[in-house]
Amino acid sequence: MDMVTLEWVATGAVLAAVAFYVLRLIAQVSKYSLMRCPNTGAITQVGVLQVSSRDDGEPVPLVHYCLLWPEKAGCGQGCLQRYHETCDGVPINLDALRPFERR
Repeated sequence: MDMVTLEWVATGAVLAAVAFYVLRLIAQVSKYSLMRCPNTGAITQVGVLQVSSRDDGEPVPLVHYCLLWPEKAGCGQGCLQRYHETCDGVPINLDALRPFERR
């Protein structure tokens, strides 16, 4: 194999690896919703799982990923008040990003 062919093969391998990484990142990020944090007021990516409740087995949302973690880990997950506005395959709902009213 001559040097030019080797360079093309190496370039192709690097481009394929970068494309794989970007597609994997897009697939991962597309699972998250943009939501506003009621504690900080920041708009962040939040990953939510539906977990069966202990009482009646009805699934309830639970945050399993937040871009503000680990600094804000252990929060009250108040962002879930608007989860129903961002679910069903709609990761961005501008109305759901409105600021929370301070009480």
